[in-house]
Amino acid sequence: MTNTVSDASSNAIGTVSSKDGSFYSGDKKTNLSSLMMNLMVSRVKSVDGVLTGMINEMNDNNKQTKLMNDYLSGLRELRPSNSDGTVSFTKIKELQTKIGDESGEARLGTRVDVSRAWDLGFVYAPGYPGYKTKFTQSEIDQQIEVMKSKISSVNSNQQMAQIKLEKYNNVRNESMQMVSTIMKAAHQTLLSIINNLP
Repeated sequence: MTNTVSDASSNAIGTVSSKDGSFYSGDKKTNLSSLMMNLMVSRVKSVDGVLTGMINEMNDNNKQTKLMNDYLSGLRELRPSNSDGTVSFTKIKELQTKIGDESGEARLGTRVDVSRAWDLGFVYAPGYPGYKTKFTQSEIDQQIEVMKSKISSVNSNQQMAQIKLEKYNNVRNESMQMVSTIMKAAHQTLLSIINNLP
């Protein structure tokens, strides 16, 4: 009788079967230690791919957070000192252009993409519905609150990503420890065989 074991984690070693007390990887006879070693190495490679993606995403989030904080600081500097004061569209556009240049985002007409990328719904170029030539202290305050909320959301996502990163790193370390244990056991077995040779 042949028992077949197949799942996503064993793709690297193919279909594994046991027959007459021996293990087979495909049609090739193998031993349990080799199977476990290959499976753990495959698991490490898979986790490495996930970790790389997560680290890249976290780096992107860090860059976005910096840009958002830079934009927030710029808004606070532009904020009129009294309720009757205003700030011009040109000044806001200059700030968004600066942030867009820092991020490497392409421009859309005369408007920098960061406004659309962050869904600010705040500054529109001439000819767009809702275009304004100036903004009040209250409108700037609203935009400041929007940015603070967006930064908080990115930071929250970053904290969750950090927890997941630690979890996957622990899985990787456990797999590497198992590989080390298997290799040590195989080495000890070989030494024992050699020492028992006549």
